[in-house]
Amino acid sequence: MLSRLDNVTSGVTVPIRAKTARCQGIAMTSGEGQQRPYYHDIDILRGFLMSLGILLHAAFYLSPNPLGPYINVGVESPVYQYLIDVIMLFRMEAFFLVAGFFAAMLAERYSLRHNLTRRAARLLVPMLVCGLTFNLIIGFLAWPGEFERSPLSGHYWLSGLWLEHLWFLPILFVYGAAYQVLHHFTAVLQLRPTFKFPVPLLLLLIYLSYPVLVFLFHRVGWRLDVWPWGRSLFGLFWMPHLITYIPDFLLGVVLWKLGALRAITTGAVLWLHGSLALLGMYLFFAVDGAPSTWVRILFELSEYAVALPLAFLSMGAFAVLFARPGAWGKYLADASYTLYLLHMPVLACVAFYFYRVGAPSVHVAFAIFCVLTLVVGLVSHHFIQKSRAAAFLLNGKLT
Repeated sequence: MLSRLDNVTSGVTVPIRAKTARCQGIAMTSGEGQQRPYYHDIDILRGFLMSLGILLHAAFYLSPNPLGPYINVGVESPVYQYLIDVIMLFRMEAFFLVAGFFAAMLAERYSLRHNLTRRAARLLVPMLVCGLTFNLIIGFLAWPGEFERSPLSGHYWLSGLWLEHLWFLPILFVYGAAYQVLHHFTAVLQLRPTFKFPVPLLLLLIYLSYPVLVFLFHRVGWRLDVWPWGRSLFGLFWMPHLITYIPDFLLGVVLWKLGALRAITTGAVLWLHGSLALLGMYLFFAVDGAPSTWVRILFELSEYAVALPLAFLSMGAFAVLFARPGAWGKYLADASYTLYLLHMPVLACVAFYFYRVGAPSVHVAFAIFCVLTLVVGLVSHHFIQKSRAAAFLLNGKLT
């Protein structure tokens, strides 16, 4: 299979980063004087991955084993546990990979001050606004009768419960800011390699190293789940997650630096990703719950291994579906942020209603969860964009 990959491309050639003045919000040009393209399909994929959170969190309410803030609404089906498993196999891994890719791209195109200012506004402002307002709905409705987990208790704030589904925003800011600073002050990170990197060798290195790195970083992250208030540091950083997704973010950086993203997500190479994804998913579901220690380790490694080919397959699919930028794709990618910020409070309200008056059949309940959340999110986004203040507070847009 690897020998056939040479038919896609014999290697990836990337020019050294052009020595231009540090730009203030102006896209940098390549050595040939041409502006580098913006990967609109990857941006739409980023929005899609965020929007998958609606399906994921709606499914948690209908799973036989609801956890966290997902109260039992009275109906359940194992179908939704499988949906949860499939989405969680790759969603956040792919998201942080895309985040690393864009962070490396922005570091070359814009100044350090521009990037830090934009990232702080885009990530931290909506996080604080939503965490201190809309997320209170989740806190009051998710755990009826449990004072310790309500917004009236100190535990709610110190344990990071006030963030809930926004946990990744401060982590994403830390990743991006750290890379931007290192890129600004480290000459090595400002260069892009000029050598040819054969795609088969690159994929071999990625697939051999990625599961091992993720396994090690997961182990380190789990060891940090010992803070006085659980896994949260100062009520802001969920420490296991802060460590866990570093390999995914760095892989995105590497793919930008090598200019290899298109080469490994198009053509015959997708057959390799598909085969590995099917194998990994088979191992994941086949050995789940096995008592043997070695089998559990195999289960864990299969979970890590399947995330990568599913992420690459997603990128390949979106490159085909959105080969040309379109107004609808751009709008949905933009609206996905509002959808994600607001979807959990909406789901909490619907779930509490089902909890008090009774839910319809499980599949009807799932449809109501998803459709109502989409309608509320899209309508809210429409009005948010009409106000500069609202766009800043809820979407972090400076202009």
